[in-house]
Amino acid sequence: MTNVVAKVACLAALSFGSSLAQNISFNAPRAFPAGSVPSDVAVGDFNKDGKPDLAVPDSSSGKVSIMLGNGDGTFQRPVQYDAGKSPRFIAVKDFRHNGTLDLAVANYNSDDVSILLGNGDGTFQAPVEYSAGNNPDYLAVGDFNGDKKLDLAVINYSSTTISILLGNGDGTFRSAPDQTLGGTQAAAIIAVDLRRNGRLDLAVTYGLNTLAVLMGHGDGTFAKPVTYRTSNAPVSLTAADFNNDGKLDIAVGCSYPHGVVAIFPGNGDGTLQSPKNYPAGAFVRSVAAADLRHNGKQDVVASNASSDNVSVLLGNGDGTFAKAVNYQVASSPQAVAIADVNGDKEYDLVIASNNSNLVTVLLGNGKGHFAGTKNAGGGVGAIGAASGDFNHDGNPDLAIADSASNSVSILLGNGNGTFQKAVRYSVGIAPKGVAVGDFNNDGHLDLAIANSGSNDVSILLGNGDGTFLAVAPCNVDSGPVSLVVQDFNKDNNMDLAVANQGSGTISILLGNGDGTFQTAVPKSVNLGPVSVAVGDLNNDGNWDLAVADSGAGVISILLGKGDGRFQAAVDYPAGANVYSVAIADFNNDKVPDLVAVLNEENQVAILLGNGDGTFKTAKTHAVGISPIGVVAADFNNDGNMDVAVSGFTSTVTILTGNGNGSFQAPTYFVAGSGSYGIIQANLTSSLLPDLVVANQFSDTVSVLTNTTQP
Repeated sequence: MTNVVAKVACLAALSFGSSLAQNISFNAPRAFPAGSVPSDVAVGDFNKDGKPDLAVPDSSSGKVSIMLGNGDGTFQRPVQYDAGKSPRFIAVKDFRHNGTLDLAVANYNSDDVSILLGNGDGTFQAPVEYSAGNNPDYLAVGDFNGDKKLDLAVINYSSTTISILLGNGDGTFRSAPDQTLGGTQAAAIIAVDLRRNGRLDLAVTYGLNTLAVLMGHGDGTFAKPVTYRTSNAPVSLTAADFNNDGKLDIAVGCSYPHGVVAIFPGNGDGTLQSPKNYPAGAFVRSVAAADLRHNGKQDVVASNASSDNVSVLLGNGDGTFAKAVNYQVASSPQAVAIADVNGDKEYDLVIASNNSNLVTVLLGNGKGHFAGTKNAGGGVGAIGAASGDFNHDGNPDLAIADSASNSVSILLGNGNGTFQKAVRYSVGIAPKGVAVGDFNNDGHLDLAIANSGSNDVSILLGNGDGTFLAVAPCNVDSGPVSLVVQDFNKDNNMDLAVANQGSGTISILLGNGDGTFQTAVPKSVNLGPVSVAVGDLNNDGNWDLAVADSGAGVISILLGKGDGRFQAAVDYPAGANVYSVAIADFNNDKVPDLVAVLNEENQVAILLGNGDGTFKTAKTHAVGISPIGVVAADFNNDGNMDVAVSGFTSTVTILTGNGNGSFQAPTYFVAGSGSYGIIQANLTSSLLPDLVVANQFSDTVSVLTNTTQP
């Protein structure tokens, strides 16, 4: 919807001539497809190749996704196995004591637990179900009756009970009497020896603010719960010795109203001391503990569903923790697992996110830090982005449209992918798009900003030193959201084309060459134009327009006459809710093609050009959930154009081009929360294009520098 495509007309020329395609990579965490609405994640070596694999329950599809690991922190595409209705939690254990890992899955809507026995080659047998209580949500594994066979304790959300399933040692289970908790909304359970007597106890959370401990008798039964008060909405817990006194403590993740991790020190006799709370992110969903630094001090990691990040709380070894450090992940993280997934003997983080259908991997360095997305500060509600050298230092700078603060943020570049602190300029109401051009022919780059709330375009004239001077805005039709810059009438002055979503028009503003523009001339298109791109689509030497129309689901083509006027729009069906469009040559026939984002269908549409301004029928390719912006460039220097798509689920999808109009399977990288506008720019000394993403929810700009190997 922004001018993320303002410069796409020239992107087809960005090819560096390599004949060998390379895997595209950026300096940002990878994310991997994991089925439909992943709710949990567990790690284990399912095919005995020495490489960690993942098991992910998909709560929407009733499946479990198995993602075999490559040993380098990446994972193969998922293979799915039936589980039950709405699987929520998964445990990985060797229930048969045969050296092969099996799965236990709590199925929320079928009131049972599925056992999937492993075959040792990464595949699993058909599930066998065992009845539980109402809405099983979480389970714990341990030998509760001292027979050296693994048992299950299943917490049931609605009935507020614990179902005990005693293991027979062959992968089958038998029911034992349920344990009643009282209260409501049982959420989480772990098995832990709080008394150091070899008998496993249970720690559970339920109700508004209750943690309960049930002492194990060692025969598969448990004492009545002893309760402790937590912060509100305790949804997850883990145990470790956080103060190095030889006694296990409990960490509880509490989600409301502010996400905290509550630390309950253990006394070694099954009782707990009063907790101390440590702030995490918004709406904590899970917690895990490990010694991330190998220094004998236990650390805690919390996944935060509403802030789209994980919080790492490094332990001081005395039961206290340093201030949380947050790392962006794919949208709505539900669960976090800690394991070494790339074979470097350091702990990494694996996070399942249900809004994006992805699992994010954060690689650790052994010092408690993880490889995260690099973000710069934008304004409130960062949506649109553009790049140019505003101060003539040879380094690309950024201009970000901040829709919620009615401003544009200017971030001067340092030439290495980092930026100076943003300087903000007031513009109109609810700016959405920003474009760069020299409007007064003084050799300095200027800015044009589409203000959707005030129905005008702000003009900021550049002073050449990175500062700008505002001049009178230009009135356009209702709801301007995207704009591009080009000389449409061949008078050597830059002009504007503005997509007006509210009025269904494109406004053409011819430049006077002094920073002012003639009165806008509207050109009718369809119901809701949201993005505009410029290029010579019919090879006649005149600039043409491609307009994404979300209301009509089409790409409208307006062929230019070379005098600032355009022919009537011709529509090409694309798909539901077209959000943005870019122009590039995807099949190497030297003819411009189109790529359009289909927001509702989670796809992009490719329309190959015929060279005369007409286009073939659209072909679609899957991308991430809720795609928004699109840009095309040759990211791996193989001579073929690739596609990058921003997604509202905090990710960027990369489609590697094959050079014939088709693309390889998508790969995913983490950006910021509410990823919106996306542009490409050469931000470092590398010749490969980098990516910049404006993040509406986190008020940041993600900088993904290209790390593709030659």
